[in-house]
Amino acid sequence: MSTVEMTPPKPVQHWAADDYARKGRFVSKRARPVVDLLAPKRGECILDPRCGDGVLTEVIVAGGADVLGADLGEELLAAAAAKGLKCRGSRPCAALRNGVRRGLHQLRRFTGCAGPSS
Repeated sequence: MSTVEMTPPKPVQHWAADDYARKGRFVSKRARPVVDLLAPKRGECILDPRCGDGVLTEVIVAGGADVLGADLGEELLAAAAAKGLKCRGSRPCAALRNGVRRGLHQLRRFTGCAGPSS
């Protein structure tokens, strides 16, 4: 029986944090109404799978949720971490590809968030 090695996907594009702030800000602006509709609350565990520089992640954290930002761009992750946000590379996203239940388990493991049990 062989084991399967999971390697994170290689980024197709490279985003510098300052370029993302100028050219990619439309992503967080367009997603903001969705976040407002979902109204994140204290005690919720949320994965922001393409957090970029963390602008929208900050909004979710301000609602009280325990958030883990994930992105393939190391420079973007550094910008998000500089804002005091919890963030990781692509591993949490890979965990979600293995199924929702396992993905939630991995999210809890990475964030330390208890969240709902199902």
